[in-house]
Amino acid sequence: MVDVADQVARGVAYLKAAQLRNFYGSLLRIEARLMDINPAALATEFQLLRPKLQYMANRENAARPLETAFDALLEKAAEVIVSQGPDQARQTARCVFEFAEAVVAYHRERRQG
Repeated sequence: MVDVADQVARGVAYLKAAQLRNFYGSLLRIEARLMDINPAALATEFQLLRPKLQYMANRENAARPLETAFDALLEKAAEVIVSQGPDQARQTARCVFEFAEAVVAYHRERRQG
Protein backbone atom coordinates (compact mmCIF):
# COMPACT_ATOMS: atom_id res chain seq x y z
CA MET A 1 0.00 0.00 0.00
CA VAL A 2 2.81 2.41 0.89
CA ASP A 3 4.57 1.93 -2.44
CA VAL A 4 1.37 2.54 -4.37
CA ALA A 5 0.63 5.68 -2.33
CA ASP A 6 4.12 6.96 -3.09
CA GLN A 7 3.63 6.21 -6.78
CA VAL A 8 0.30 8.09 -6.83
CA ALA A 9 1.92 11.03 -5.02
CA ARG A 10 4.70 11.11 -7.60
CA GLY A 11 2.06 11.18 -10.33
CA VAL A 12 0.29 14.16 -8.76
CA ALA A 13 3.44 16.02 -7.70
CA TYR A 14 2.38 19.03 -9.81
CA LEU A 15 -1.14 19.10 -8.39
CA LYS A 16 -1.70 22.04 -6.08
CA ALA A 17 -1.85 21.04 -2.43
CA ALA A 18 -5.21 22.81 -2.05
CA GLN A 19 -6.77 20.62 -4.74
CA LEU A 20 -5.53 17.47 -3.06
CA ARG A 21 -6.73 18.74 0.32
CA ASN A 22 -10.21 19.38 -1.12
CA PHE A 23 -10.51 15.73 -2.10
CA TYR A 24 -8.93 14.54 1.14
CA GLY A 25 -11.30 16.80 3.08
CA SER A 26 -14.26 15.03 1.47
CA LEU A 27 -12.88 11.74 2.73
CA LEU A 28 -12.32 13.17 6.21
CA ARG A 29 -15.95 14.32 6.37
CA ILE A 30 -17.05 10.78 5.61
CA GLU A 31 -14.61 9.41 8.16
CA ALA A 32 -16.00 11.74 10.84
CA ARG A 33 -19.45 10.18 10.37
CA LEU A 34 -18.17 6.63 10.01
CA MET A 35 -19.70 5.29 13.22
CA ASP A 36 -23.15 6.73 12.36
CA ILE A 37 -23.41 5.56 8.77
CA ASN A 38 -24.68 2.21 7.51
CA PRO A 39 -22.76 0.20 4.87
CA ALA A 40 -25.13 1.07 2.01
CA ALA A 41 -24.88 4.79 2.74
CA LEU A 42 -21.10 4.52 3.08
CA ALA A 43 -20.89 2.81 -0.31
CA THR A 44 -23.01 5.59 -1.79
CA GLU A 45 -20.73 8.25 -0.28
CA PHE A 46 -17.72 6.57 -1.89
CA GLN A 47 -19.52 6.33 -5.24
CA LEU A 48 -20.39 10.05 -5.09
CA LEU A 49 -16.71 10.96 -4.74
CA ARG A 50 -15.95 9.43 -8.12
CA PRO A 51 -17.64 12.19 -10.21
CA LYS A 52 -15.84 14.82 -8.10
CA LEU A 53 -12.53 13.18 -8.96
CA GLN A 54 -13.44 13.03 -12.63
CA TYR A 55 -14.39 16.70 -12.62
CA MET A 56 -11.10 17.59 -10.93
CA ALA A 57 -9.12 15.56 -13.46
CA ASN A 58 -10.98 17.13 -16.39
CA ARG A 59 -10.20 20.62 -15.10
CA GLU A 60 -6.60 19.92 -14.10
CA ASN A 61 -4.60 17.31 -15.98
CA ALA A 62 -2.21 17.00 -13.02
CA ALA A 63 -5.07 15.34 -11.11
CA ARG A 64 -5.43 12.51 -13.64
CA PRO A 65 -3.24 10.00 -11.69
CA LEU A 66 -5.25 10.75 -8.54
CA GLU A 67 -8.51 10.14 -10.39
CA THR A 68 -7.18 6.94 -11.93
CA ALA A 69 -6.04 5.48 -8.62
CA PHE A 70 -8.95 6.55 -6.45
CA ASP A 71 -11.69 5.89 -8.99
CA ALA A 72 -10.80 2.21 -9.06
CA LEU A 73 -10.26 2.10 -5.29
CA LEU A 74 -13.56 3.81 -4.46
CA GLU A 75 -15.49 1.66 -6.91
CA LYS A 76 -14.06 -1.56 -5.49
CA ALA A 77 -14.44 -0.39 -1.87
CA ALA A 78 -18.10 0.53 -2.46
CA GLU A 79 -18.73 -2.84 -4.09
CA VAL A 80 -17.17 -4.70 -1.15
CA ILE A 81 -18.77 -2.52 1.55
CA VAL A 82 -22.30 -3.23 0.34
CA SER A 83 -21.80 -6.94 0.98
CA GLN A 84 -20.22 -6.47 4.43
CA GLY A 85 -21.58 -6.00 7.89
CA PRO A 86 -21.12 -2.64 9.63
CA ASP A 87 -17.84 -3.50 11.38
CA GLN A 88 -16.21 -4.94 8.28
CA ALA A 89 -17.47 -2.02 6.18
CA ARG A 90 -15.89 0.43 8.59
CA GLN A 91 -12.60 -1.45 8.42
CA THR A 92 -12.67 -1.38 4.62
CA ALA A 93 -13.39 2.36 4.72
CA ARG A 94 -10.49 2.90 7.14
CA CYS A 95 -8.16 1.29 4.61
CA VAL A 96 -9.30 3.83 2.00
CA PHE A 97 -8.79 6.69 4.48
CA GLU A 98 -5.31 5.45 5.42
CA PHE A 99 -4.32 5.15 1.77
CA ALA A 100 -5.51 8.71 1.11
CA GLU A 101 -3.59 9.94 4.13
CA ALA A 102 -0.43 8.26 2.80
CA VAL A 103 -0.88 9.90 -0.61
CA VAL A 104 -1.26 13.33 1.05
CA ALA A 105 1.84 12.76 3.17
CA TYR A 106 3.94 11.66 0.20
CA HIS A 107 2.59 14.55 -1.87
CA ARG A 108 3.67 16.99 0.81
CA GLU A 109 7.12 15.38 0.84
CA ARG A 110 7.37 15.59 -2.97
CA ARG A 111 6.34 19.26 -2.97
CA GLN A 112 8.95 20.14 -0.35
CA GLY A 113 11.73 17.96 -1.76
